[in-house]
Amino acid sequence: MEADDRIDLGDLELSPRRLPPRLRRRGQEAAGPVTAVRPARSGERGFEVALEASLRAAARRGAGPGQILGADLHKKIRRRWRYPLIVFLVDASESMGEGAVARMAAAKGAVLALLRAAYVERCRVALVAFHGERSEVLLPPTRSIALARERLRRLPVGGATPLADGLWSAWRLIRRERARYPGARPLLVVISDGEANVPLEAGRKVMEEVLDIAARMSGEGIPALVIDSRSPDPRQQEMARLARAFGGEVRHLERPRSSQVLELLREKGLPQT
Repeated sequence: MEADDRIDLGDLELSPRRLPPRLRRRGQEAAGPVTAVRPARSGERGFEVALEASLRAAARRGAGPGQILGADLHKKIRRRWRYPLIVFLVDASESMGEGAVARMAAAKGAVLALLRAAYVERCRVALVAFHGERSEVLLPPTRSIALARERLRRLPVGGATPLADGLWSAWRLIRRERARYPGARPLLVVISDGEANVPLEAGRKVMEEVLDIAARMSGEGIPALVIDSRSPDPRQQEMARLARAFGGEVRHLERPRSSQVLELLREKGLPQT
């Protein structure tokens, strides 16, 4: 809408959820509470009308009932929610036999517990699994526990360990989510034994690729909780190196359980489940 023309009240869109598509703002679903009301600028478009303030402005100049001028329009200023976007990146390869089953079960349990939590409206959860020759998004970012149950009913297990492709998929997913919801505050949760053996580019060393992607993600402000599903062993430092590339420290959970993963998330300052 323009802030300069005579406007019928019936033509006003008063709720941001009812704005026509051409006026919708990115991330409006994450809009927070109203913190201020201000006059709209001349020619401004795509704002949420503060009806009472606009009517009061029209009344002060003696406008007739049912009409206001563009110059009377006031807009709502909202605080944008910064909500957690938790992306699980889980090793579903069979490099440690039953370890893959434990990792996937722990991640599924953590996802469902997060979505049951009271703060669900401010949290979106996703799950990416990597196995065989590539990764796959099993659960796109969602707040729906019904969708999570449906999409995670069957969990793939087996094959090689394409960790680099998994990181690449998670990175793309987070970038898309941030573009759509600027209030997203991502956290990547990597659960793996670190035995990556499938490169993205032929001829490159696998861990070199993995660490390069991790460093680039960290450079974009994407932190990570890195969980090694092996017991500590000074000879096996792949996951520790990955954690350092993200600017953190590795955590060890041999045969991880969902309750243990949730406890580590709470240590990261996420809301209680």
